Amino acid sequence: MENVWVVNKSDDELTTQWHGKHYTFPRSKPVEIPYDVAENIFGYRLDNKFEFVVRFGWTKDSNDLLRAYERLSKFEITEQRPKDYRATSPAVGQFPAPVLDKLERGKGTQAAA
Repeated sequence: MENVWVVNKSDDELTTQWHGKHYTFPRSKPVEIPYDVAENIFGYRLDNKFEFVVRFGWTKDSNDLLRAYERLSKFEITEQRPKDYRATSPAVGQFPAPVLDKLERGKGTQAAA
C-alpha cells in the first residue's frame, strides 16, 4: 500500500507539514497522501495517538485529552478514494437541497452513512 485518502470532517481546514512538505486538508474533500505521511501526521494504524494530538497543540494537559482525541477522529483515513464524499452536508444527518428534493419525490433513497 502506497497511498491513503484523508477526508477532514472537522469544522476547520488543517495545514501541517512533514519532512518539509506542506499538506492541507480542506473540509470535506479527500486528499491523497503517502501511507507513511498519514502514519506520521495522524498516527494512522498506530494504537497510541498521544504524540500526534500533542504535536498539533490540541492538548495541554490530561483535561484536554478526550477532546483532542475526538478532534483527531474527525480525520477519516481510507485506503481507497471515497466514492462520493459530497453526498451529505457537513451537518450530520442533513442532506443538501438537491438530494432532499430527489428523496421527497421518491426518486432516490438515502444512503447509509
